[in-house]
Amino acid sequence: MTARVESAEELLSRWVETGNLLEQHGQSLVAAQQQQEEVDTLRRNFAAAVTDILSKVNTLQAAISQGDKSLEEFLSALRAVETQKEVLRSTELSALSQLNSHMAQNGITENHYTTASFTDVQVTVDGLSDSIAALLASSQDELTAKSHGRATAEQIKEFRDCFMFFDSDKSNTLNAIELKACLASLGEDLTDTEMQTIMQSIHTNAQEQVEFDKFVEFMISRYQDKQTKAEIIESFRTLAGGRPTVSEDELQAALSEDDLAYLRSVSTFSETVPLNYEEFAEAAFADQI
Repeated sequence: MTARVESAEELLSRWVETGNLLEQHGQSLVAAQQQQEEVDTLRRNFAAAVTDILSKVNTLQAAISQGDKSLEEFLSALRAVETQKEVLRSTELSALSQLNSHMAQNGITENHYTTASFTDVQVTVDGLSDSIAALLASSQDELTAKSHGRATAEQIKEFRDCFMFFDSDKSNTLNAIELKACLASLGEDLTDTEMQTIMQSIHTNAQEQVEFDKFVEFMISRYQDKQTKAEIIESFRTLAGGRPTVSEDELQAALSEDDLAYLRSVSTFSETVPLNYEEFAEAAFADQI
């Protein structure tokens, strides 16, 4: 049986069809290559952004060391670092988040250009935020203690913790209701009239709310100044074994570092010159008469 010979028209049609198939295959290959290049670019961009952010975090982390800075200089440096960190979070970390989402949309789950994920970077930035916040709080407490003179940094921290706990609306101030709750937690059952008197005695802001610095002043005057001059003298007299003065060694053995530092800041004594505690008590209570 003789095979049928295709006509010229049929041959031309088959040739055109084959050409179309080859063209479509070529286009598919080009599209696949372009997609692969786009995926690779996404991976590279993500890895580069990760490296840049982590490098900046390390730089900022190194900048929050106090070194030989004064307390005021250190606080200023911390606030500058805090500002830079917030810029890093709002711009570069935000851009990295968008890149991460884009990669997820493209089904990219692995990146051989970096071992760090977006979550890893976010946790690192959050860790820096926590470090800065802790240093700002402790340094501010030290400065507040220094300015008030009659409270240690640890006591200021206790005041801050109490203040923040009862600041229910997170306004960084206490209104009369919040302050009353705070005092109630310390065992004071005050009437509304008594609270009104207290609020009037505290220098509140224009909205009649108590800011932290004024809260510290109030707490010191209300609770820490309860010790009388006679009690202070008697405590020193016991420490001195009945003598009118107490030596530096005796003070060092009996007082904490913060209390000793405070005592040095408001009186004069040394290894060879003992503290005349009656004169100290007289001077300390002179402005409370």
